[in-house]
Amino acid sequence: MKKLQTWFWVGVLLSFGLGCLPNSNADEVVVPTRADPEGARTAIVRTQNAPPPGFESIAFNPIDFNKDELPGWYAEVTVNFEGQYTATGSPTTDALKMEVWENGLRRTRRVILQFVGEALSAGITRVEAVRVGDDFYLLDSTGVCTQNSSAAQQIATLSVGSVVGGVTLALPTGTQAEVNGYDAWQYGFGAENLAINIFAQPPSQVQIEGGEVWVWPEFRVVPRFGAALQVHNALILFGEQPVTGRLRYQFNLYEVYYGQDDQPNISLPNGC
Repeated sequence: MKKLQTWFWVGVLLSFGLGCLPNSNADEVVVPTRADPEGARTAIVRTQNAPPPGFESIAFNPIDFNKDELPGWYAEVTVNFEGQYTATGSPTTDALKMEVWENGLRRTRRVILQFVGEALSAGITRVEAVRVGDDFYLLDSTGVCTQNSSAAQQIATLSVGSVVGGVTLALPTGTQAEVNGYDAWQYGFGAENLAINIFAQPPSQVQIEGGEVWVWPEFRVVPRFGAALQVHNALILFGEQPVTGRLRYQFNLYEVYYGQDDQPNISLPNGC
């Protein structure tokens, strides 16, 4: 029973809210207060709902594993950091919103990165990259467009998993709900099973506060995933100065497109 309680605390009670950037569609998840152990056991029994056969445990590393099998999709990643620059102690609050549209039938893809603050971005505010077949286009923060550069290719093909990582093992919490329009099951995972990719170089210390992962058995993909960490002396994403504080990130797969006529319309960035 002790092991089950551990997975429950990590997967359910340590949920969190992300999406501080404007126009984010991420659902706000309220951090619940800690329940007493007996109440936690009762909650497990009350919400018990086993996932379909074949999903008794899961591993999605990277978290966007299997999404290439979808004809088309739209997803968001939100990253929030609150803390200080390690060297100076100056406070900083930073955010990233990453949006990805993919049309697998036409081999087109759009990635938009929007930053608040410099701890994650090295001064970049917004970039947009588009893939059309074997050609890549990048519109930078100044409105300059480049074609088929290494940066254009890297950002246009930037995967969700390369930012938020994944999980190597997760077990059902007994909770089933509709997530982003489809039936999903929630899973919890231990700190040792969180695969982290978000650091440009390893921090001197990392403490995993918690996280959750949901699965759509219908598509065999993850529609929602997130984690919260306390980090010390960390270089995060494109940041150039180490920071110390609280880091939260969440991934949401919002749309799945099916047929030839039901695909995202991906055109070149304005100015390219």
